[in-house]
Amino acid sequence: MNRTRIAWDEVVRAAHDIADEREASGGRAVVTTRDHVERLGIGRDTATKYVEMLRGHEEWEPVRLSSRGGRPGPAPRAVREAEQ
Repeated sequence: MNRTRIAWDEVVRAAHDIADEREASGGRAVVTTRDHVERLGIGRDTATKYVEMLRGHEEWEPVRLSSRGGRPGPAPRAVREAEQ
């Protein structure tokens, strides 16, 4: 198995774990770029690419988070598990 495939599996597993932890604590089950940076120890650009890839995956859907100014950002920076 090549390294890219292992890395993607790790990203998906981490995203599910983060969403489950947030939901269990009563929060929104949303996974952000920052979560990937902190959990996986990867750079922001790489984490952003992974969030973009998750957005295209059928198990996930994009989520717009409000910016610090209170308005939604220019593009979804987060994903959540899609309703089944």
